[in-house]
Amino acid sequence: MVKYATNQKQLIDLVKHEIEVDTNYMVSKCLGIPESTINRAYRNDNFLKDYYIYFLCDVAKLDASKTLAYIREEEAKTKGKEKEQEFWHKVAAA
Repeated sequence: MVKYATNQKQLIDLVKHEIEVDTNYMVSKCLGIPESTINRAYRNDNFLKDYYIYFLCDVAKLDASKTLAYIREEEAKTKGKEKEQEFWHKVAAA
């Protein structure tokens, strides 16, 4: 069983599996997170705030620290911030 998610889409998919729903809409309704926030994160158009990541990790029973590090590494890579990406890569690898 996966103990952490390496990106936002995987995180949301693991939450869907845990709460036994099929759509981003149902994740939104069940957890009280705006559907637009879930959809943008799922498409990787926008990155989730830390508190949403921690909340979703708690729901899916995942390692929040490692998941956050992987997602922040992906965000830094997307934004072209090499030093930040290196930092988050080291944190995720620890």
